[in-house]
Amino acid sequence: MQSVIQVLIPLSQLIGLIFCSNIMAAEGDRPNIVLVMVHN
Repeated sequence: MQSVIQVLIPLSQLIGLIFCSNIMAAEGDRPNIVLVMVHN
């Protein structure tokens, strides 16, 4: 049982890293727009 856990934890970390890197790469395609609203 412990060997299964020792494999699943790094595997889940690797999948999370790949997923996050894909999200960050997709964000690079969007234009950089900052909207500032001020109410006086």
